[in-house]
Amino acid sequence: MNKKLGRGQISLSWLNKYSCILFRSPYTSILIDPVDIDPSIFDKLDAILITQDAFDHLDESLISEIQSKTNCIIIADTISSNKLSQIPEEKIKIAHAKDEFQIDECRIYVERSATSLISPLTYIIVSEEGTSVYHTSDSGPFEEMKIIGEKYKIDVCFCAVGFTSKVNPKTGFEIVKLIKPKVALPYHGVKLKEFVNLVSKKIPNVKAKVLKIGEEMIYP
Repeated sequence: MNKKLGRGQISLSWLNKYSCILFRSPYTSILIDPVDIDPSIFDKLDAILITQDAFDHLDESLISEIQSKTNCIIIADTISSNKLSQIPEEKIKIAHAKDEFQIDECRIYVERSATSLISPLTYIIVSEEGTSVYHTSDSGPFEEMKIIGEKYKIDVCFCAVGFTSKVNPKTGFEIVKLIKPKVALPYHGVKLKEFVNLVSKKIPNVKAKVLKIGEEMIYP
């Protein structure tokens, strides 16, 4: 996760079997949903984004340790924010759907998430040069995703493919149909190849690939 990035490039790494993603641009590092990872690997971090308060998205003690080490900003949904009592208040930003945040030269756009929790969110990160990444947490597809795809012209979309009865490769595929990203990456599950095969067969103009846990992808 230390590859040098050129202008316009971003780095994406999937760090656990759930939805923990590390986003890097030449100037900014953003971690999303850190759970079951080694906090010692982070020397520099500008922000942590939390999508929901479920156990596979929120680890309060881990976030506190990483934040203390890096002095990063925390952007989190309402319920998760209330659980982060160990974080200095000035370092927490409570997020709601349709909010926007500036992290260095990157923009963070907040959208809703289709899960059964109280305040779940999804995030679009737009880099300094305009590359857009959509982190859909473990959301199922919802019709507004079509508008999100059209508005932000998503380059890379992470799609959940498992672990709940309402999330599977087919629901991930439905997200791709709505978003129409250039690249679709399965995560939050184990049926990664099933998702890739489905997208490759039915939407061949979208590049679907498996990003292994710990692997770093440079885009474009």
